[in-house]
Amino acid sequence: MDTLTFTVYVRNNSFFKFVSLCALFLFLHPLLAQEPAAQEPAYDFPEDALSLEEDKGTTVTGSLEPTRQTRVVSKEDIERIHAPTVTALLEELFDLGATSYGPYGNAASVNIRGMGSGRVAILVDGTPVNSAQSGTFNLESVGVNAIERIEVTYGGADSEFNVSGAMGGIINIVTVNHHQRGLRFGGGVSSTGSLPGAYQKRDGSRGDAEFRDLLDAQNVNAFVSKGWGGGAGENAFSFSASVFANRAENHFLFDDYYGVKRRRINNEVWDAGAAISLSGMFADLTRLVYSGGLYYGDKNTPGAMTAVNYGKQRDFSTRQALFLDNPAVFRSLFRDALAVEASVSYTGERIGYEDIPLSAAGASLHTLHTLRVINRWSWYAAKTLALKTGWDYAYNHLDSTNTGVQDAHTAGVYLTGEWGGAVRLIPSVKLAFSGDSLVPVPKLGFAWRATETISFFNNYFRVFKLPTFNDRYWAGDATARGNPALRPEDGWGSDIGARYTGVFTLDAAVYASYVKDSIHWRAVNSVWTPVNIGAAAFFGADARIQKEFFFPAGIMRGFIRTITPSFSYQRLLSYILTEGLTFASGIRMPYMPEHAFGAALDVRWKTGSLRLSGHYTGTRYTETLNIIKLKPYVLLNLAINQTIMAHSLNARPPQIMAFCVLRNMLNVSYVSVQDYPMQGFTATVGVKAEFER
Repeated sequence: MDTLTFTVYVRNNSFFKFVSLCALFLFLHPLLAQEPAAQEPAYDFPEDALSLEEDKGTTVTGSLEPTRQTRVVSKEDIERIHAPTVTALLEELFDLGATSYGPYGNAASVNIRGMGSGRVAILVDGTPVNSAQSGTFNLESVGVNAIERIEVTYGGADSEFNVSGAMGGIINIVTVNHHQRGLRFGGGVSSTGSLPGAYQKRDGSRGDAEFRDLLDAQNVNAFVSKGWGGGAGENAFSFSASVFANRAENHFLFDDYYGVKRRRINNEVWDAGAAISLSGMFADLTRLVYSGGLYYGDKNTPGAMTAVNYGKQRDFSTRQALFLDNPAVFRSLFRDALAVEASVSYTGERIGYEDIPLSAAGASLHTLHTLRVINRWSWYAAKTLALKTGWDYAYNHLDSTNTGVQDAHTAGVYLTGEWGGAVRLIPSVKLAFSGDSLVPVPKLGFAWRATETISFFNNYFRVFKLPTFNDRYWAGDATARGNPALRPEDGWGSDIGARYTGVFTLDAAVYASYVKDSIHWRAVNSVWTPVNIGAAAFFGADARIQKEFFFPAGIMRGFIRTITPSFSYQRLLSYILTEGLTFASGIRMPYMPEHAFGAALDVRWKTGSLRLSGHYTGTRYTETLNIIKLKPYVLLNLAINQTIMAHSLNARPPQIMAFCVLRNMLNVSYVSVQDYPMQGFTATVGVKAEFER
């Protein structure tokens, strides 16, 4: 396996020492400056103001009344659908749009409100992880079994994390949890098969059914967690670790351009990963948390449709983060109303790629190191007033055969206020630093709780994103070249929406955004290069409605506990406004469908559950001229879980659950990205076991 060497070159040593000393002070100060409480607190801050909640893991200090449109799914919901990847999980549970170059192990990304490809900020445990080289993040490097919950924030209105570049929204993947006292361990195995059948080979001859496709992919995972210490039910420390490994041949039948049945090959993947977290509570509610992860993948990456050549890619990545949290720092001075959190993190990734057979361009190797420091303070001055401030700094060092050696420093400082009673006002501004530029990013949010069950929100915000290393400096062959003269993407947006949490749950919003200097790669004199294409406008609406029906024990003999139908809809009108194009031209952004529907039916009983879900993706265009059109498609999935051995009141035998998942039940032949087919019908069977001591 390739090794990763941590090498950081800093041109300004004094600046780096200053930042390091500041970070050290911020970590140690809350531990050293605690004083006994002498008075009653001035403000009994909300439960979600704690950075580390008993059942929620790591997050930032809470809002009095957030104006953002946000949705959260729990570990229980995640475990019930057995998604093979985080991308599939986001597509199925959140109905987010996804683009993928194939099944497991292939490049994939998600989009929010028409923004994708690096314009959505990905966070792991509250720390940004988007690559400074490509702008994206390999979601498969986070094992699904390590996730405690996922939070999705829609649009650019977020004033909690204040992440630069979050144009479409934020996806926060939480892996840390403060586990209950005792020992838990277990794991699972599963196997996935696709439909075999006759097909036409590349030489035109007939290929017989390959029945090994019935055992196309396997997954193995395991976990352990333990909580201990404290008194009267309080856990002082907790530890958790998880590992996973996958083997995926990715052999499946598909229809080519002419409707001829083919079989996908040269897409084999072997990968493995691990995640670990350790948290401890010290005096006066101070908590210290470590979170880390590793990932390695050995992948064959095929070309378009029936291409003979393919690539060999080897990925290695690691992430390490240390968090400090105290919800009541300087207790005597601020009367338990001042909260602080700080983190320092390192992420490293090494990607190697070569063509098979080896091309004239040779192999390429990219090694990226990122060191990041974040500090946030929240002062809950009164029941109707909170002030927040914070800063972040990141240093990126890239050594690449295609970009050379590149360094970048980015930083930001922000100030946010939250004021009001039934009507809330949340102004915020962040100053983003990069190189010689200083960019203000203002936001203004309103929230109105009309009744106990009805609330409204309204936001106005600026969005801003810097070009990536690849955008600016890519070189090394005659087919593609970066553009050092690129301008940052810049724009404005707004949304207005409502929430209802009465007889049923309804969350709906309409939004609009305008982005100028949008960066896209296009062929210029037969050489692909990134350019600022001018401007783009987005207008959309989304809504999700859900109703949970409870059944008393006497009804249906207590077999069915709950039935929960849900439905979602997104409409997006995108317009490219450049090179003489206007709204009347009607030219859409690539890979952004106008219509998308999602529907699900969840049925739970005492010992198991069933989830039937469907997702419709409308027509998409593949390029900015809107000449090539991709057909709409519908995916229908079914997941069934059944406990076959459960914990009892007087003993702790292992809890064993069997599951079966059917994906793409209609066996639809479709593509997510032009020329890259996706799998048809697949069936996954598996078993999970959990032990408690």
